[in-house]
Amino acid sequence: MLSALYRTAREQFTLKHLLGIVVLFGFFAVVLNASQEMLIGFAIALVVTECITVFQNTPEVDQRYVKGVIGVGVIGGSLLMAYSLVVGSSGPMWFPVLTSIGGVWLLADVYADFRRGEGANAGQSEDLSSADVMLLSNHGHLVANVLEDEPHTVEQLAAECDLTESRVREALDYMERSGVVAHDGQQYVLREENVGLWAFVRNIVAGTARRIARPLS
Repeated sequence: MLSALYRTAREQFTLKHLLGIVVLFGFFAVVLNASQEMLIGFAIALVVTECITVFQNTPEVDQRYVKGVIGVGVIGGSLLMAYSLVVGSSGPMWFPVLTSIGGVWLLADVYADFRRGEGANAGQSEDLSSADVMLLSNHGHLVANVLEDEPHTVEQLAAECDLTESRVREALDYMERSGVVAHDGQQYVLREENVGLWAFVRNIVAGTARRIARPLS
């Protein structure tokens, strides 16, 4: 475990990454003229964020425990903030209340992960690079444009889009998971109700609602 964390830390803390942290800290200290208390708080938050990132990017670490520690940390910080407001500090009480609810939700989500046997690898790096994602999205756009006219088979889509059949199948698989296309025998049909701006907004709202309600289901 320690060797895996050390490997991830070496990959993360490159010279460029460390220089970026120094520049960001210098921006707060010199340009924004932040107070000593603010700089200390920023440094602590930065260290915690970098440590969490190392744990999240280490495949050998069960990500459910990482999320649980984050939840406990959020609740603890919220309680300290609420206590400081009670004893005389100025500020809105609704903020620590809201963040503590968020921490409780994280812990409930961790419980749901364990109950379902999911989430052990959540938050870790995906196999697809950003270039692969862009290429897949571009192919999906080409396929969707062709399917707007009428249903097509994989072979027909490959010919119309000037792509290989394997590329078309990759795009169709991605679009099926997104609910954009559906099977109709050997042909694929564009689900127009799931295409467009309103469908995009609706899917985001519905997906967000499902994600928030997940610990309760």
